[in-house]
Amino acid sequence: MVIWTDPSKEDLKRIYQFIARDSVYYAKEVIDKILSLSERLLIFPNGGRVVPEWEHADVREVINRFQTVEIT
Repeated sequence: MVIWTDPSKEDLKRIYQFIARDSVYYAKEVIDKILSLSERLLIFPNGGRVVPEWEHADVREVINRFQTVEIT
């Protein structure tokens, strides 16, 4: 299971709200993309790279062509 921290959940909410000012459709698309990238870690738990600032093997970031998503 991918566990989202409370600050991460708030970040997702703020990302959605920011994009939704212009387009609810694209806000949903971006959030869905972030969530699907995080779910890939269920299949490939060592996917992505270890976040250098955290120096902890369980904290990963998945890089996509539009954004970097840190997943803890």
